[in-house]
Amino acid sequence: MMTQVVARQLVHPDDAADYPDFWNLDTIMERPSNASPSPFLLGQFRKAFSCFGQEKGE
Repeated sequence: MMTQVVARQLVHPDDAADYPDFWNLDTIMERPSNASPSPFLLGQFRKAFSCFGQEKGE
C-alpha cells in the first residue's frame, strides 16, 4: 500500500508506525465524527532525514 511505502521512505522512523493508521481509507471517513473537541483529523508526522539525502548524524 502506498501509505506504507511513504511511511518507510519519507516519514521519521519514530512516526512511521502511526502514519498508515492515520491515512487508513477504511476508517478515515468515520473518524471525524468520533473526534473531539472538533470534527477534524489532525496528525503531525516528521520527515525522515534520509529523504533529503542525509543520514542521521550527518
